[in-house]
Amino acid sequence: MRRRWTQKGYDQALRIDPGLAKAYPADADVWSFRQAWAQEKCKLKAALAAGRFRFGLLTRITSADGEEVDLWSARDALVLKALKELVTRKR
Repeated sequence: MRRRWTQKGYDQALRIDPGLAKAYPADADVWSFRQAWAQEKCKLKAALAAGRFRFGLLTRITSADGEEVDLWSARDALVLKALKELVTRKR
């Protein structure tokens, strides 16, 4: 069975947690993504609704302790969060 999102479902799944971005450095893409959120949200909803969304490449960073970590872009991380909400939503 195919699940469909309502407008309310989109808005809930695509909301940005205001406390989450505080953990990121000043040059992280989450800041520009949040700054352009009104436009990004419209583009993202259109791409998802049309089945045109594509995940980007991961970015590898080296943390202060030398550990290498692969990170999703802010946009991709938000879509992954939204998909998790969709598939775990109670009927």
